[in-house]
Amino acid sequence: MYKVLIVDDESIVRIAMKTMIPWGANHFQLLGTAENGRAAMAVIQEEEPDIVITDLKMPEMDGLELIQKIKEQAHRCRIIVLSNYGEYEMVREAMKLGAEDYLLKVTLQSDDLLELMRTVSERIEKERERERENVQLRVALKEKESRTRNELWKEWLTDRDAAQNEAAWVKKAERAGIGQHLKQCAMLHITVDRYEQAITAGKIKDRHLLRFSIQNFVSDVLSEYKHYEWIELNNKDFVVLLAEDGYTRALIPTLARHIQKTLHMYLNVNVTVVYTDTFSAFPNWRGEWQRCRHTGELVFYMEDSESLEDIPCLQAEEMEAVQRETSESKAMTSAKMVECGSGGDWATLTASVDYLLDEAKINRMPPNELKRLAVDVMREMKLDMSLENEQLLARMQQSESCYQLRDNWYRAISALAEARNNDLARQRPEIRDAILFMKRNYQHKITLGMIASEVKMNESYLSRLFKQETGLNMMQYLTDIRMEKAKVLLKDPQAKVKEVAAIVGIEDPFYFNRLFRKTFGESPSHFKEKMSRNSIVPVE
Repeated sequence: MYKVLIVDDESIVRIAMKTMIPWGANHFQLLGTAENGRAAMAVIQEEEPDIVITDLKMPEMDGLELIQKIKEQAHRCRIIVLSNYGEYEMVREAMKLGAEDYLLKVTLQSDDLLELMRTVSERIEKERERERENVQLRVALKEKESRTRNELWKEWLTDRDAAQNEAAWVKKAERAGIGQHLKQCAMLHITVDRYEQAITAGKIKDRHLLRFSIQNFVSDVLSEYKHYEWIELNNKDFVVLLAEDGYTRALIPTLARHIQKTLHMYLNVNVTVVYTDTFSAFPNWRGEWQRCRHTGELVFYMEDSESLEDIPCLQAEEMEAVQRETSESKAMTSAKMVECGSGGDWATLTASVDYLLDEAKINRMPPNELKRLAVDVMREMKLDMSLENEQLLARMQQSESCYQLRDNWYRAISALAEARNNDLARQRPEIRDAILFMKRNYQHKITLGMIASEVKMNESYLSRLFKQETGLNMMQYLTDIRMEKAKVLLKDPQAKVKEVAAIVGIEDPFYFNRLFRKTFGESPSHFKEKMSRNSIVPVE
């Protein structure tokens, strides 16, 4: 509907115009009439009509003065003038002032009026379409600029290659105009706690909409700050760089708490906010972000019974670029766990899980590293990789808290125990005893005769029976036990290949090397070197 106002000092003309065409049926809304320019301006200011049809000669304020007022006050209505014979000069002046067209009162027919109204409304629609396209273009350009800025920030904070090629990144940043106001700044690192739970239980279920809402609410909190950068790292991690000219240092903890409370109040989302003290910006952004990220990860170790709403805002800690728990103790713990799993000692294995998780909490072990270790231990124990068990390991890797990891780990151990018990139930007692003997004595020299004597069977019959039930001959089975044990021991950075060979019952290190390479496709030295590279997790 296009809103229309009729202005004329003659009541008979106003009445005739109102009834001349079916306004509503032709998509026009007749707002009413006015008897002069002054009365018309009051309606225009209140209703903002799309089309004004006005007489030229009127008392108090004539049509020309009305057009001038409309233009001066930047009202966007289109103007059609009504004239009589002999008013040509006034019509020409009206057209100069911006009128769309004119109609002669004495010859005016309903068809003429309707045709002109349709012509003017089409012009209005074309103008609106151009404006919509311009708005869409401006929005698209702004979004593209925002994405470019965000990708550049992400590149600097998370991409090691960018940090190594500092000059190239600086050039791109200068072209995008980022960081210009951040000579001295503070950083706020915002992480949505228990993200999957937040999506399920929060007020907003859509991930994109939640991300957008978080940005909007944080922007409202920061509205009084002139210079800051908003960086979206992923669906649940965000960074704010706040220029020092917009705050005092003492306000940063208060600002962090305000963000927490706002997001909890309006979105039912709990966040951890880690903040830094003021620092000289480039190139320290990356280092400060690393400190924030590692500090924020400590929420992983919170008790599930604790209220996330009551999490204090954290100040970024100094994090050493070494493991808090030594690689040696980790290797020993994982080796013990694999041994327990292989031997079916489920009680000790479960206790070892509890011990490892408690030590990880005390030593502030990075959660992702802890989850990788947990999954690796279960794989070392040869957990059957059925779809169900793969999902169990995936849940371990995706655990959002230490207590979720503990529960998922227990489930994986239960699945392993059940599978082992089923395997044992299908095996003859003699075969079970032979396997148990090898697992308990692999570190010593073992012969086929010793195994046969242990289970009180003829050697050749035992060999044939063992191959039927396991698919391997006994000496190959023993070698596999030794190689798996050696693989665990070699993860210890202090272990020597020769010593590991002796521990698993192989006195000749060259023979050990050949067996290890045949089993795993790489030499023990190469495997050990690879594990050493991964044993110290750098701060990223």
